[in-house]
Amino acid sequence: MIRQVGVTPEGVRVVANTFKMFDAYGLPLDIMLDLMKDNNMIPDWIDFCNEAMISGWKNKTIIDRVKDAVETVYGTDFTKEVLSRLKLYIEHMPV
Repeated sequence: MIRQVGVTPEGVRVVANTFKMFDAYGLPLDIMLDLMKDNNMIPDWIDFCNEAMISGWKNKTIIDRVKDAVETVYGTDFTKEVLSRLKLYIEHMPV
């Protein structure tokens, strides 16, 4: 299901396919992130964004849903960092 695609400098495992899990099982995103945090994992946010777009989510929906969930689990500072990187990624995607 999820697969490790990297490790942060702090040793947190970066995993892909988190959107597929969220979409397939209907687990609220904040609950899923909390479970991942407890298990020393974090989503590959670019993979999450790409999979959400493939599933038909609009950019605003992605940003809003990620913002709400990340802020609940990680707080404001981390949320700002995630959102700034996602917005930059989305802005530079080919149309």
